[in-house]
Amino acid sequence: SKPRMATVIAPTATSAEALTKPLLLRGKTALAIVARFPQIESVVMPEYGPLFFSNGFKVTTRWQEIPHS
Repeated sequence: SKPRMATVIAPTATSAEALTKPLLLRGKTALAIVARFPQIESVVMPEYGPLFFSNGFKVTTRWQEIPHS
């Protein structure tokens, strides 16, 4: 498997921890699994390349891109 990181925002730490595992193992393909759960948002961060967000992650977190200088 390719190195990656993932973050899950969930109502409980237990839910966040449980849903982080599939994202770490399967990457962006696991976003469809996580999307089935209400009040859950997530992002997958591969070692290289673009980030992959759940549908509401950017709004929920007020995500802002930092401009490159």
